[in-house]
Amino acid sequence: MASQTLRTLKLSLLADVSQFGRELDKAGSSFTKFSKGVESAAKVATGVVGALGAIAVSSINAASDLEETGAAIEQVFGPRAAQQLQQFARGTAQSLGQSRQQALSAAQTFGIFGTSAGLADDELVDFTTNLVTLAGDLASFNNTDVDTAITALGAALRGESEPIRQYGVLLDAATLKNRALAEGIIETTEEALTPQQRTLAAYAEILAQTSLQQGDFARTSDGLANSQRVLQAEIENFRVELGQQLLPVVQELLPLIRGWVDNITAVDPARLVGIAEGVAKIATAIIGLNAALKAFAAVQAAWKAVSSVAAGVATGAVGASAAVGAGAIVGGAVGAQALSESLTPEQSARVGGVLSGGRVVPAAPAPAGNRLPGNVRTATGGSRTVVVNGIVGSPYQVFRELERIDAAGRRSSTSATLGRR
Repeated sequence: MASQTLRTLKLSLLADVSQFGRELDKAGSSFTKFSKGVESAAKVATGVVGALGAIAVSSINAASDLEETGAAIEQVFGPRAAQQLQQFARGTAQSLGQSRQQALSAAQTFGIFGTSAGLADDELVDFTTNLVTLAGDLASFNNTDVDTAITALGAALRGESEPIRQYGVLLDAATLKNRALAEGIIETTEEALTPQQRTLAAYAEILAQTSLQQGDFARTSDGLANSQRVLQAEIENFRVELGQQLLPVVQELLPLIRGWVDNITAVDPARLVGIAEGVAKIATAIIGLNAALKAFAAVQAAWKAVSSVAAGVATGAVGASAAVGAGAIVGGAVGAQALSESLTPEQSARVGGVLSGGRVVPAAPAPAGNRLPGNVRTATGGSRTVVVNGIVGSPYQVFRELERIDAAGRRSSTSATLGRR
């Protein structure tokens, strides 16, 4: 009855443990899915925020660059001419594949050369816009980027003839003097060209030698290369326009940020140390949360292992209890029967006398290969292993041990009788 109750308790315990394990598995699985979902969402959110931040910063910088270039244009050309150039630059994306920033930056470079050559107002504007337009045509005709063409034209105006050669323009001293004479810049080729005269002569000669390339962008604007230039220029213009919308916000925030920085630098270092300690505590809490999540996963894994072992141990314990109980019964009945069958009548009588005495003796050392108590096994040659009164061995060994015990008992009785006499 007690064994049945114990077995019932064990089975109930295993059922409860198994149910708890299943619930823990469900909780762990749900928690893992939730964690992975949050992690994925965090990565997406971080990527989106980072991308938006990068676009915003890039747009603000582009708008700031355009603002700086516009200020320089006004300084070089004057307010009225600067407005004309601004209007010209707004259409260069479609007409020349150049963004506003690119066109105005080139106009700033060419305008400085024109101003040095003595040009002003409308003449200076024409000089500049002609060169900006020519840069787009040269890039289209020779399939180079616009910046390379702008650089080559600027070098030619400075007196460097090598960069412009890739566009088929040859500028040497004699050619420039002849052009200056033809344009009325000088009266005779014997005269030396001043830097200003050379700039004007180079400009006129470049226009003369590039008549074939001029207008090429408009002629091939539907081609893939020029379509890509237009698209890139429009994207750049959009980035600038976005930055222009954000720039006032940043300009309003900058004084606040500057004031905040000033306040920080004016704070006592001890307070900064306190702030640092607070940040460190937050970081420690985050690290602890991470460790707790890992510990939860470890507990879940350990519980699976423990529950598996507990189930095996409980099953083994029930089986062992049944085996021991059965062994005790078989060892008593079957062992005695096997012993009596293996002895002579005289030996059986002697053993019976020992057993009838009710003595219970410890078991002798079991022979090698012996099994659990109570096991009666037929071995090779018909020999068997038996257990009688706790003595384990073959029938002959058990008989000899019982005989020895009986002899010892008789000697004890004789010694006691002699002692009384």
